[in-house]
Amino acid sequence: GGDPRRFRSLAAAVKYILEDGRGNVRFPDNQTVYIESDEDLVEVHHRTHPWGSAHSYPQEPGLQRVAQVIKRFRPDAEVSVWDEWSALERR
Repeated sequence: GGDPRRFRSLAAAVKYILEDGRGNVRFPDNQTVYIESDEDLVEVHHRTHPWGSAHSYPQEPGLQRVAQVIKRFRPDAEVSVWDEWSALERR
């Protein structure tokens, strides 16, 4: 709980969360990405509320960046990216 810890780099934050099992990564623009890690599956979700904020970053670079970092640390795991907000936008 509480405020996400501040890390010097995205990689450091992702590595910590993968070891811990789950947690949030917050970007400087307040975009928040939630990671949940299993033995062979890592899920990446948005935690930023879409209404109003979705238009300020339409293609959500955070999710893809986080997914790439996860693949570096867990090359054998399946990384599942849940891009809910852009799915909403496309409807």
